[in-house]
Amino acid sequence: YPFVTTGSLLVSIVGLGLPMAALGAVTPWLVRLSRDAGLAPARVTGRILAAGTLGSLAGTFGATHLLLPALGSVGAVRAAGVLLAVAGLVMFFLARRKSSRAALAALVLLPLLAGSLPDTRPLDGLLEEVETPYQWARVIEQPDGSRQLLLNEGLDSFHSVWQPTGVLTGLYYDSLLYAAALSPRAEDDRRHVMIVGLAAGTSARQILALDPDAMVRGVELDAEIIALGKRWFDLPEQTQIDAGFDGRVVLDRVPDRYGAVLVDAYAQQIYLPPHL
Repeated sequence: YPFVTTGSLLVSIVGLGLPMAALGAVTPWLVRLSRDAGLAPARVTGRILAAGTLGSLAGTFGATHLLLPALGSVGAVRAAGVLLAVAGLVMFFLARRKSSRAALAALVLLPLLAGSLPDTRPLDGLLEEVETPYQWARVIEQPDGSRQLLLNEGLDSFHSVWQPTGVLTGLYYDSLLYAAALSPRAEDDRRHVMIVGLAAGTSARQILALDPDAMVRGVELDAEIIALGKRWFDLPEQTQIDAGFDGRVVLDRVPDRYGAVLVDAYAQQIYLPPHL
């Protein structure tokens, strides 16, 4: 799906290109103003670059360790917008020329007006949505009563499914179920199955519905998806879960042997992660 990567790039350019270009013009503009004011351009340029470097460090580490975990991507963007608006207001009151004040007023009012626009219409059947440290997850209930777990863009795909009746889904999960059902039994006369990419637990639920004595171990990098699985997808309590771990780490360190290892992990919804 080249439109996933190319389309995301084009949308980012359209949505972020103008404000990024405007922010990039601040430094040379300030240097020119300092020259017109009779100040030493080299000294002013050094101070501006130093302030910009400190701001970049604060933005990089602050976004990673503070803004994104606490506010999510939407909240972080809005917080950044508020800070820019406040900085614009400060410059508005410090500006001496009326023309400069008018331009600053327009620059400040535009993002404030954009921020006041209503959110997009929620999806029909949306039961819950959460932004995890890795992705944006939504639980959707379909008209037939089934539930689907959508991650990030979603496209026309979903990563887990729950149906009110029956074990089989008519989807690829059934193929994984057959592989688990045909796996050899261990010395304890139980089937031992590992699922790499557990998500909300569709395969685990299917396996344990078919064979309640099976020992199912699921590995899921995103721990918050496990909570959604327990709330909306009947993720069985007897499933042994490694939440917050990369699949390759568990495969490398777990000494147990399994009759079947089911790999259901994605990178960008398209292919298996190369490292896995």
